[in-house]
Amino acid sequence: MLLYQTLCTQKRILSFLLLMILTVVAHPLRCDEAQTAPFTGIYVTIPEILVNLHGNEKRNHFLKLSITLEAKSTEDARYMNDAMPHLIDQFQIYLRELRIDDLMGAEGLLLLKQQLVERSNAVLSPVKVVSVLFREILVQ
Repeated sequence: MLLYQTLCTQKRILSFLLLMILTVVAHPLRCDEAQTAPFTGIYVTIPEILVNLHGNEKRNHFLKLSITLEAKSTEDARYMNDAMPHLIDQFQIYLRELRIDDLMGAEGLLLLKQQLVERSNAVLSPVKVVSVLFREILVQ
């Protein structure tokens, strides 16, 4: 009796596995079917920024920053491109006041990102920046 139950259990397991394999083969998951958020943003590239960092040390420190702003629409992106000189000016003023310690660790970079979003939104009002994306960050 025990042998019969074991064989029945094994048969059920094999049937289940065969059913799963057939399901996967019959309906393969494609990348376009994956559950991802729809793309809604338009990207605006800010020219590379290179600034001296604020400090009292004898050695100078530099920050090289390449960022991209995400806009909600093409109209917003056009407005951002038209206001580019004002954006760069605000970024330069803010970045030159940073110390090397302000940029250390993930917390420092998140604060930097938050500040750049806030300053962008202040310059671009009523247009809002969705997010600031770092392409390159170099602290020397």
